[in-house]
Amino acid sequence: MGKVVECIIENNKVPTAKAPPGKSVVRQRDIFESHVKPSLGNGKIAYVWVDALRFEMGRELARLLKEDVEVELHVAPAAVPTVTEIGMAALLPGAHADAKVVTAGGGQLALEINGTVVKDRKDRVDFLKKHAGVAVFDAKLDDLLPKPSKKVREGIANAELILVTSQGIDELCEKDNITQARRQMDGVLNHLRRGLRALLDLDVQRIVPAADHGHLFGEELSKDMKVGAPGGETVDLHRRVWVGHGGRADDAFPRMHLSTLDMQGAFDLATPWTFACFKCKGGARAFFHGGLSPQELLIPVMTIDSSAKLTSGSPVGITWTITPGSKKLSTRFFSVQIAGVNS
Repeated sequence: MGKVVECIIENNKVPTAKAPPGKSVVRQRDIFESHVKPSLGNGKIAYVWVDALRFEMGRELARLLKEDVEVELHVAPAAVPTVTEIGMAALLPGAHADAKVVTAGGGQLALEINGTVVKDRKDRVDFLKKHAGVAVFDAKLDDLLPKPSKKVREGIANAELILVTSQGIDELCEKDNITQARRQMDGVLNHLRRGLRALLDLDVQRIVPAADHGHLFGEELSKDMKVGAPGGETVDLHRRVWVGHGGRADDAFPRMHLSTLDMQGAFDLATPWTFACFKCKGGARAFFHGGLSPQELLIPVMTIDSSAKLTSGSPVGITWTITPGSKKLSTRFFSVQIAGVNS
């Protein structure tokens, strides 16, 4: 099923990934090179970027998909800091060889790949279309559901590489409606499952879903879980990560240069120990990412091959069955049993 990776952060030293004997660890920055590029030119391939898909959520998604297709699931260490601007750009071609964390101004980071600064979705899509080497069509997951439009179907038909992006998890949890987010999390996975099935039904031969980062989604942040950030020249500050120069060292957080974390860039990075968070304005009360915990750092990457497809037909969501309580109406009361099955 998956490759087991051990992530160790000890005494402010670089996290190390240990693969099984004879196996190499694929970093997030290697995913395009190792999982996507070899299939280009051999039929349609979909590259699916899922924002904030934590590894065990990816494992659950793979379990759901196994009812439809054969799925390979792997784990990959994400690029740091584990924020969307860095993680999504790390999935692009060329990131495996030359990727540097830079400032985009306004308290934002970007990833510079081979001299090109990539800071948002538009930049990422433009970069992929320029460097993929094949015709690319980009869409959002919602464009595939409940049924792809004619424009989307034609776009997929005329492309060799289909990019699909999903921000459902991040958008749901960042709104800070904690109760609602917990209730709807399983629905996000079913939404993804249906979108991936839609791609298979549109003659996509291979699908590679991956994530930009994981996340922490635990108890609501309390005062005793907040620590002061290093200060100094702050380039970017989130609840779970500080990036910058200077400032102070503290036992409350490990601090290290980006180069010790296998990333190019002129900055230091600090992240709180355990589940603590830096004191900063804004942000959700229970949903966090940016740091180096296994939940934030380890991401899923899957490969799905249409040749192993077990079911066909457009995804319809839920198949409902209504069973009457009796065959005849003999009173003012009439009962039915309603059952629903994902399909």
